[in-house]
Amino acid sequence: MWRGQDPGLAKVTAAAFSTALSIEKKRTLALVQLLIPLPSARETCGDWGGAVASKKPTVKVEPKVNVIDYSFGTQTYQIDPKRQKVYRRFVEIETGRASTIFASWRASNV
Repeated sequence: MWRGQDPGLAKVTAAAFSTALSIEKKRTLALVQLLIPLPSARETCGDWGGAVASKKPTVKVEPKVNVIDYSFGTQTYQIDPKRQKVYRRFVEIETGRASTIFASWRASNV
């Protein structure tokens, strides 16, 4: 502290310097850890022996899509009853026409 300096300012300055120094230490440590690879536990302690548990492979079963061909007028449509969707050549058609076709199919299959 020099002559005429506020003692509170000296404490703040010392705290700021200490914080900056601790941040620099952390950065240096992180850089050293990146540059120097540490040995794994297996390398330092030797082989553990025994079998290592492995994960069972997960089999994803693709959902079976039940699409029904339905002739309505001169066109053939594909109907997905679970989703209540109507397709022509597997392209979804507009809602108004789809509801008419779906209602007709439902009436003929009840």
